[in-house]
Amino acid sequence: MIVTNNINPLKIENSDRRYVVCECNPVHRGELKYVSQFNPRDISMTEGKGEIIRASRSKVEDVNINHFNLFIDGLRVQSVESW
Repeated sequence: MIVTNNINPLKIENSDRRYVVCECNPVHRGELKYVSQFNPRDISMTEGKGEIIRASRSKVEDVNINHFNLFIDGLRVQSVESW
């Protein structure tokens, strides 16, 4: 278990199955119903985990993802030739 206030506490890769990231809200302090159904084998993709994964990506991964999205949306040959 890691408890931190750091926005990017460790590197988490996109295919990670070991970490679950939870952001705790003090409004629900003491309400055990929120954790009573916890299953350690069900590693959820939370918003916080997604943010850490995005922050952990290399510049090469960012370029690959950005170009992949351009291809899905449609990309003109002239744009590719200018790379």
